[in-house]
Order: sequence, then C-alpha cells, then structure tokens
Amino acid sequence: MKIAITPQNRTELKAARDGIAAEMQSLGPRVKKLAAAIAERDGLAAEIAALEEAEDASASAVNALATKRGQLELLSKKADRLSREAAPQMENLRSLLHNAGQTTIGAFSQPFEDFAESIGRKLAPFYHDPANAAALAKQTDAAVEFGLFIHRRFGQRNDSLSEANEVLGLIDAMLEGEVAWQFQP
Repeated sequence: MKIAITPQNRTELKAARDGIAAEMQSLGPRVKKLAAAIAERDGLAAEIAALEEAEDASASAVNALATKRGQLELLSKKADRLSREAAPQMENLRSLLHNAGQTTIGAFSQPFEDFAESIGRKLAPFYHDPANAAALAKQTDAAVEFGLFIHRRFGQRNDSLSEANEVLGLIDAMLEGEVAWQFQP
C-alpha cells in the first residue's frame, strides 16, 4: 500500500530508526556471547540427561557426570551474568521500540485518513448524506484491519531483537512510501 508521510514524520521516523539500529549494534556482541553460553549450557544439559539415562554406575561414569554437572553450574552462572549485563540495554531497546511504535502511529494518521476517505468516496453514491458514508468508511473491515496494523504495540515481546528488525523493516518501508499491507476479505 502506498503511503505519504510528512517531512516531520520522516525526520521522526529516521531518528527512531537510527536509535534502534545503534542500540542493536551495541547489543550485538553481548547477545552473541549470551546465545553461545545458552547453547553450550543447553547442549551440556542434554549430555547430562543422556548420561543419567544410561544409568552407568561405574566410577568413570559417575566422575564424568559430576564433572559435567559442575560445568553446567558454571555455564548457568555465566549465562545468568551475561543476561543481567545485557538487561539494561535490552530494556532501553524495548523503550526505543515502544517510542518507535508511537512515532509510526503518528506517521500513519494521515495515510489512515486518506484510506478511509477513499472508502468513503466509493460508498458515497449509496448514501443521501456523504458524512454518513465517511463515518461508515472507518467502520469497514478494511479500515479496521488497517487500524489494527497501524496500532501494533512494539516493545512488548520477549524477543526484542527480532521485533527490532521487524520495526526497522516497517520504518524503512514507510520511508520508501510503501508498506506491505493489503486487505484480505
């Protein structure tokens, strides 16, 4: 769907985009370390489960299991520490996403009005009063779905990084003047 945004909205969207991109770049190394620690921890937990399932009572198996449990405890502590260290930045990213959501809502206000007006113009020949057609246009399924698309809440999901990529994609599309939305009756 083609949209037109104001120069002020363009400036605000670019600022939101730049803030999110900078925070993601800053978070990148921490997130990679955290993901690696979690993957290593989960792999070790699976190894421990397999050893416990084997029910091998030999001294070497018992020692190997104890060693792996100690390693698992250390890896769990490392993952927890990395998660705590990244928490303030992740919270800042969530805040930036929320603010970007508010910015996109503002930027979409005129395109929504234009969309509803185009529906109203198509409905107008079927009404005595064009104001009734305009009012009903905003209640059509297409206008309601577009409104829901516009008013998505950002900064609420647990996976802030993938959400940030989604928001960056939306902002880029808005800056280019075309968003990937189409009414599907």
